[in-house]
Amino acid sequence: MSHRDSSRAEARLRTTQRLIPWLVLVSAVLGCGEPEPTSPTAPTFGSVQQARAARVVVTSLLDDGDGTCGAAKCTLRDAIATAPPGADVTFGDKLCPRRATPATGCRILLAGGQLGVGKSLQIVGPSGYSLAVDGALTAAAVLAIGPGASVAASRLTITGGSTNGILNGGILSLDGVTVSGNGTLASLGNGGGIDNGINSGTGIAVTLTNSTVSGNLAVSGGGIYNPIGGTVTLTGSTVSGNTGGSGAGVFNNGGTLVLTHSRVTKNSALGSGGGIFNWSNGVTTLTTSTVSDNSAASDGGGIWTEGGSVTLSGTSVARNSSGTRGGGIFANGPVALTKKSCVNNNSASSINSSEPWNPVNIFLFAFGTVTGLNCGVAQP
Repeated sequence: MSHRDSSRAEARLRTTQRLIPWLVLVSAVLGCGEPEPTSPTAPTFGSVQQARAARVVVTSLLDDGDGTCGAAKCTLRDAIATAPPGADVTFGDKLCPRRATPATGCRILLAGGQLGVGKSLQIVGPSGYSLAVDGALTAAAVLAIGPGASVAASRLTITGGSTNGILNGGILSLDGVTVSGNGTLASLGNGGGIDNGINSGTGIAVTLTNSTVSGNLAVSGGGIYNPIGGTVTLTGSTVSGNTGGSGAGVFNNGGTLVLTHSRVTKNSALGSGGGIFNWSNGVTTLTTSTVSDNSAASDGGGIWTEGGSVTLSGTSVARNSSGTRGGGIFANGPVALTKKSCVNNNSASSINSSEPWNPVNIFLFAFGTVTGLNCGVAQP
């Protein structure tokens, strides 16, 4: 090589060396570097791998649980027992005909007592048909969630529990679930539909989204019972047609009750609190919701509150009735009305009133107070 050619090669090398850092930087910014290794079994979003949950498929409507799930048969009880924590329990496409319903016989009749869930699971109901898990009034509760478990259930009907539809001691999320036809007065229980009370005071919680609690029966909380330390949250959900001694729809016994875009309607109490019974430092908040057409033989056709607080935001309490006082609300504690809430057109002792501040609509007992406008009208 001539001296001239050698000089040119050295110059090119120096130029390349100067460009390398800039090329590396541009490559990093534009994402042109080497790809991150990915798992062939887990999809990736950006650089974060998403692990797939294990799945156990229910293939039988029987409840003769033998503790195993095989290729030939897997019952719901055995699926729950054998599924690893965090797994999805799903249902076969052909367990019931397409568009079948519990009324047409699409149900699992429990022969082995209540279904206990002591670990975190997702129980995902079928999409092509409607399936009921039925305690046949032989199981105290149809579904019991144990302490420390976090369970999500969707697209199922829970029915036929002799004491409760669901007994919760953990964190429970219901989406598109119907809890109906549970509880008997003979059981002298709480929460005919849902009893959020296994572990009072330990942060237990039930969340209902697009769900229905209807036609249940209990001494306290025909639809739902919520104890001290418990939280019940309803969004886009309905509590209807339940019967109870007190709190036919919901009995909030010192817990936190939150309703958003939800309805409490056509519940009937043999005592007080046809729609909601709020007691013992219970905190109840209703936002853009309705409490209507409920009845109580005693006080508080729509809502009864004592020793706790009730806040209504953009909420209507109407067409409720009581046998004694407070057709809309009986208050022996603070009630706050915000954002165009309206308590009117209720009846008490056969007296009807559309005047918002008439005691028929809101009856204030010894420690009862109301703040805010009722139907846009200030308190006289």
